[in-house]
Amino acid sequence: MTRITFPETATKKFLDALDLKYIHSFYLQNPVNSKKRRQEIDFIVFHDRGILILECKGGTSYTREVVEIGNELKESWTYFENDEPLWGKFESPFEQVTQNLETFRSNLIASDSSFKKTCFAMGCVFPDFKFNDAGACNVDEKTIFDKDSADFEEFINNCFDEEYKKRDKGFYQSISESQFDLIKKTLFPGEPESLEKTHEMRDYSVKKIKQYLYGP
Repeated sequence: MTRITFPETATKKFLDALDLKYIHSFYLQNPVNSKKRRQEIDFIVFHDRGILILECKGGTSYTREVVEIGNELKESWTYFENDEPLWGKFESPFEQVTQNLETFRSNLIASDSSFKKTCFAMGCVFPDFKFNDAGACNVDEKTIFDKDSADFEEFINNCFDEEYKKRDKGFYQSISESQFDLIKKTLFPGEPESLEKTHEMRDYSVKKIKQYLYGP
């Protein structure tokens, strides 16, 4: 099947148009407070107001239903391109982005408690289909960007507004340069500081490839 929707490519274009720094498709190794060995985060976006975690889904349509597995009721999500199923998952995109945010936030706070003053916001991006289940999923439509949405910058600010309104004015602080350096060291431990040391870069690259293929 030839793909016709590319949600992450579309999201990159939106972010690039706003000149925002971001990390795409990041595997968080040995996440704090998680049973998983690693978690994939679609986008980590660095903004003046804090850090934004985005979950992207492709397809031209989707279905959402509750199914019974054993004695447990679970949500089943299936994504389609022109009626052809792409994939299914027993987890909503909002559960995914929430788990990714909380895990990423916990990892950074474990490195430096000053990140408690950093705003961590989240949102979901569906560039090629209209999302209709916000009420059923108990999420604010303002934190969803779908094919009928017009302003990506407004969407980003809405995501941060949702978090800012939960705290007193002035609680959150912008990310400092030292914090940003710490974020890079936390996300890319062992990364050589200079490309001139080719053996260090080679060893680092091999290590990252092994982690990607086999996990930590």
